[in-house]
Amino acid sequence: MDGTRTDFDHDDRPLPEAVVTFNRVRESPTRCLLEVTGDLDIAISAVLSRELDELLDLDVEGVVIDLSGVQFMDSSALSALVHAHERAELDGRRLELRRPSPACAKVLGITGLDRIFSVE
Repeated sequence: MDGTRTDFDHDDRPLPEAVVTFNRVRESPTRCLLEVTGDLDIAISAVLSRELDELLDLDVEGVVIDLSGVQFMDSSALSALVHAHERAELDGRRLELRRPSPACAKVLGITGLDRIFSVE
């Protein structure tokens, strides 16, 4: 089923641990990009929150999160994104989502968050 994560493959063999990567890129003196790949679930949401907080601690006007490499996103990851969005707004900065994968776009659409976030 699309957007559903299981711990077993089609032959009922356990899947290897999901690998999540975060790559920071300074796009300009005032804008940072966080490229995310892998599964964003409860096991990684604290790391995602920390990454976003560290970027928002920088002296930048905007943070862009590239979600094109994310295969799965649960509510804990959504919560981290919402918290970062609220913090950016309070600080007078901009947080944008770039190229959400189909799985991310589906979750953002179902929750209505695609109307809250700026999506490139």
